[in-house]
Amino acid sequence: MMKKKNGKVDVSIFANGGVPSVNYESDRGNDFYFRFHHSNADYVSVFDKDDIKYTAAIFAVLAHNVANLEDW
Repeated sequence: MMKKKNGKVDVSIFANGGVPSVNYESDRGNDFYFRFHHSNADYVSVFDKDDIKYTAAIFAVLAHNVANLEDW
């Protein structure tokens, strides 16, 4: 699980409230991600285009599978 400095991830409040939630952890590691996260440089342009496409595919498959579950 990717943790912020306070030990919580952005989606924690939703997950703790029972909302199905996902926290993506980059294979590049937290050091790369948190250089930009919630900073003035937090733009999609800092990421490689192929990484964005790959991540979009992961979430598309996840969304499809979750949407087709009979029970959450």
